[in-house]
Amino acid sequence: MSGVRPSPPYAWLVCAAAALVHLGALRNGFTVDDAYIVVDHPAIRSLTAIPTFFTGAWGVAHADPYLTAMNAGYYRPLTMVLHALQLRVFGLSAVGFHAVSIALHVGNTAAVWGLLGRLRPGRDAAASNAVGALLFAVHPVHVEPINPATYQSTLLSGLLVLGAAYVWLGPLGPTRLVRAAALSTAAMFAKEDGVIFPLWMIAVDVLLRRRPEDSLRGRAGLVFGACLALYLAARSHATDGFGFSFFGDAPIAARIATMATVATLDLRLLAVGVPTTPFYDWYLVPIVDSLGDPRACLGYGVVVAWLAAGFWLHRRGAKVAALGLAFVPLALAHVSQIVPILIVASDRFLYLPSVGLAMLAAELAARGPRARVPLLVVCGLYAALTVRRTWDWRDDLSLARATARDFPQTPTPYLDLATAARAAGDVDAELRHLLEARRRDPSHGRTYTAAIRAEVRRGRLEAARAHAEAGRRAGVPPERLARALVGGP
Repeated sequence: MSGVRPSPPYAWLVCAAAALVHLGALRNGFTVDDAYIVVDHPAIRSLTAIPTFFTGAWGVAHADPYLTAMNAGYYRPLTMVLHALQLRVFGLSAVGFHAVSIALHVGNTAAVWGLLGRLRPGRDAAASNAVGALLFAVHPVHVEPINPATYQSTLLSGLLVLGAAYVWLGPLGPTRLVRAAALSTAAMFAKEDGVIFPLWMIAVDVLLRRRPEDSLRGRAGLVFGACLALYLAARSHATDGFGFSFFGDAPIAARIATMATVATLDLRLLAVGVPTTPFYDWYLVPIVDSLGDPRACLGYGVVVAWLAAGFWLHRRGAKVAALGLAFVPLALAHVSQIVPILIVASDRFLYLPSVGLAMLAAELAARGPRARVPLLVVCGLYAALTVRRTWDWRDDLSLARATARDFPQTPTPYLDLATAARAAGDVDAELRHLLEARRRDPSHGRTYTAAIRAEVRRGRLEAARAHAEAGRRAGVPPERLARALVGGP
């Protein structure tokens, strides 16, 4: 045995990379939804309230009725338990929460490494599997789920899904079937992402042509179906519908056409990773009215090309690469607006789909140095982008500035900057940001009403009336302008 060379410590290396590129998050504060999901969420203040997490929605017991209504369609009790435990241990220390997020990401990276090892076993595959796991470890779209404590829901659910997948790929016995079912059920109770596991299970067996090894496999579908039914029943009891919708009352054709454009956006983010934003609003992803719109047609082409590539790879015997391409749309199915939700696209939506990209990279890397070296260069570029993007998440103000820099067409970050300037008492900066927002959308009512209130606060009534007149010409309802002039809401 002394002549046997030990395997290189690839798993340790990729996990170290996953931690190192995200260490900058430790200096960042609470951002975006953390303000009301963690910092000011009364439900997670006491561990005795944990049972209520399973009987109420994501925003249960929040003091603000609007925020409660906005989250009435989300059900994530296990993530709330995790938040409550961290609050007990760390208090309102963002460092502690970020350390847990990084640890969860490292765990997910280890799970991806293990999953690739199950899909592509053997010592000869270890190096190429490490390339795939490294790509997952450093991908820049992961900056968003790792920085806000709120999005630990994505990290926790991802870890449980990958754990269930790892178990499923092994030889099944009664104990392992129960373990896979328990992990997949827990993933659903952490976040809606967990519902993809039954789809994954089917895709694995079909694309890899795995045949049942014993009678348990034939009954596994019933077991996982029962777990899904349990989750849906608990969710239905705890939530009130599905919350707000990005599309409002837009027709089905507009939803299909718009989601086709989102397919193009998702492919760009998976391939390039930048630029990104916490909120892809209606300025960045406008609702497309026609199924024949060129933007929608480009999206249809992307989807068809993606499916064709997967079919071609499968026919060529690259089954893991084909599985990776199939995994991307499967992992996005629950956020494709089949069930209406407020968010149409997000970096965090791509956390699990990027596992499919890791499968593709691992199989490509197996072709030798000519493929492996360019992939490692890509990983290096991803790592640099991740470190840079993490700096943007220092606080909400830095994030708004970065969004204004990368997406100059939307007024949203300028409105956020105006709110921050108002909180700091800087009226001149507030007005400057409001005018920048108005330049991007002259019909946005808030740019007029907020400017009126700012001018009233410093006693410049003529300037306030000028903003009111400009708002009237832009079509802002006169009653809104009148309330702003007299200091109303």
